Amino acid sequence: MRNQIFAVLFGLTLSLAGCKDDPPDTGDPDSGTPGPAPDAGQADAGLDGGTQPPPDGGTPGADAGSDAGTTPATDGGTDGGVLPTPDAGTDAGTPPQACGDFVEDNVLTRWTAWSSDNAQTDLSMLSAAEVVRGSTGLRAVTQSGFDFALRYTPAGGTVDVSSSDQLRFAIRALNTTPIGWQGDFPVVVLQDSAGNRRTYTPSRQLLGRDGSTWTPISIPLAGDSTWSASGSTVNLRALALVEVHADTWDSGFTIDLDAMSFEQAQTVCNLQCPSSCSGRGTCDPSVLACSCDLGYGGNACSACATGFVPQGGTCVLPNDANHSEWPNATSRANSDPWLQVHHAQIQTLKPKLLALNFVNPSSPTQINQLITQLTNAFAEGSKVQGFRNASAPAQLQYQLAKPIIDLRDGVNGRPPPPAGYAYENSTLFPRRPQSEPGGWRFDYATLFEQGFAQHYGYPDPANVGRFLTLCELVERGDIHELWVIGSGDVPDVNAAEVLEAKPRYTRTGNRIPNAVERCAGNGCFEADVPFCGRSLRIGFVNYNRGPGCYVHSQGHGLEWTSNSKAVPSLTEWFTPLVRFDLDTRYGLPFSKLYDMGCATEPCLSFPTPSSARVVHQGTSYNVSPYDGACGNVHFAPNSVSHYDYGNATLVRTSCTGFGRRQGPGGADATELVNKDTWARYLSLAPDCGGEFLVWWFQNMPGYNSGQTYSDGRPMPSLWPFFFY
Repeated sequence: MRNQIFAVLFGLTLSLAGCKDDPPDTGDPDSGTPGPAPDAGQADAGLDGGTQPPPDGGTPGADAGSDAGTTPATDGGTDGGVLPTPDAGTDAGTPPQACGDFVEDNVLTRWTAWSSDNAQTDLSMLSAAEVVRGSTGLRAVTQSGFDFALRYTPAGGTVDVSSSDQLRFAIRALNTTPIGWQGDFPVVVLQDSAGNRRTYTPSRQLLGRDGSTWTPISIPLAGDSTWSASGSTVNLRALALVEVHADTWDSGFTIDLDAMSFEQAQTVCNLQCPSSCSGRGTCDPSVLACSCDLGYGGNACSACATGFVPQGGTCVLPNDANHSEWPNATSRANSDPWLQVHHAQIQTLKPKLLALNFVNPSSPTQINQLITQLTNAFAEGSKVQGFRNASAPAQLQYQLAKPIIDLRDGVNGRPPPPAGYAYENSTLFPRRPQSEPGGWRFDYATLFEQGFAQHYGYPDPANVGRFLTLCELVERGDIHELWVIGSGDVPDVNAAEVLEAKPRYTRTGNRIPNAVERCAGNGCFEADVPFCGRSLRIGFVNYNRGPGCYVHSQGHGLEWTSNSKAVPSLTEWFTPLVRFDLDTRYGLPFSKLYDMGCATEPCLSFPTPSSARVVHQGTSYNVSPYDGACGNVHFAPNSVSHYDYGNATLVRTSCTGFGRRQGPGGADATELVNKDTWARYLSLAPDCGGEFLVWWFQNMPGYNSGQTYSDGRPMPSLWPFFFY
């Protein structure tokens, strides 16, 4: 049982008693959503300095800290957001060679499972069609909700790996819990014959959740900025044990392992792609498998992907036509594969927004004004560098699906609130009963129920007297997004800034069958909230705040979408734009400024416009040259602390030149920026850093923005991704 957490945020006092299955609270103190401030800490895998897993046959030790009450960092996302690194050496010009595999011979003899809660775990072997090397692999299906490990014991008791520089393996996982992993994984432990143990912990989340995509792992045995090494020195001439650890919120997950070997850094291992991907894809080292062209699927890219049909020897959309605007006569609903096929052609998106007002003290005029300000701020943010050209077209133009639905007490024939009613939100505001478990006390599931459908007011054309449910409205394309307008500054049940459930996609844009990311917003939907088969974003708009606060919330939602890797083609450019790669780019001990921590803030300073000094956990790091690119939702390029949008310090950044290749030698051009750079938007979105965030969005790839990767590929526009 976690300790009770108390938070006081702008007059909001909240008490939450949490257990292992409680999600983190992601209320953002700056945007005014109800709920405690997010904890910036990471869950401890229970391996460094804590109780070690015992030898086979021993009694498991306590889960040393993995469930001691630390919740995942939620602002900005804790799931890393960096695409898997290709198998080491693939670009070094070294000819590929056959590599060893600890997951090939006597798999169920050499491998065992351990968990600190003694949970039921079933081990089995993968078939040749499922593996990335050889003919077998390992699958573990566990009910564990605490520290879990797969453990390899060499034949003969020890193995000599002293001539190697790296441990490599392939891993994939299926985790359908609402939140997912409780920390950054996989964590790897090596143990020698004398019992000395060395732990390798990643600086970001590398373990997937979709059950389909393999991630190649390469761990330098000396450690590096991505893999911190701790513990004792291990005698690699007598390696006795390899452990691969994971831990989840809630309980239960599946892990597959394959292609484990110790190699030298320059070694390139052969890839195993069936039928040369049928000429419909490439053998991709980043996923250790065929990366099928858009429209094609299966292990060998010989089938049609979800949403496509065979025609004349190719895979095509069943209905297709060119349009410059979405929705359109061909594609009306979220997650239509038409969006992926025509992503680059979409000039304008006009999604249908359904807004619900629950705030009793509000007036329709006030709420209409707030929503208009919000949609205007998003429209301005979707103008490609609109600060250079105010007449640039807005790519995102929200349309109200119908007039804002008034759910206040005392209107439309409803009675006023009861005497002594303690809340500003009406009696229709969905509140989870105290008897029901769940971290979000706002009851999102209610919004999907038939009993609530009458409040949306869409009659079922096939059934007189019945109203269409939220999922039916999403399926029909009648709505694309839902905003809940509530009071977040007066004590009430907690809600998230923005939540989204989204299908997961491959790097080429194919939808992965049966793979759903329930944490594609700034937090995760509870398990009782249905997935509609298409993406749906539900945002909380605090009527006590201005438009900048919800722009801030949507920014966090975008960070989480990218960090979840649900849409890899978004993550590919978003990660460097917001510098969620500080570990690999600058050798810092964290990937994101959100993870930076020191005893006395600010932890970040800029000795010169092109250098940075970081203090993290008592150690100073000087980075020169330093380019913060566009920064993130809490840190503008020149911010030295959270929410420091009004800083006058000038720093040199490539944000306005990101992907434009207009600097020396084809690099991105840089320029000096400070608070005056985005001050023009203070009147449009004056709170919660909204003025900076409008400018931030404007520098992201948009329609025909001309932004490219270093290899010349165009960066896809941000805005269609919102509705994938």
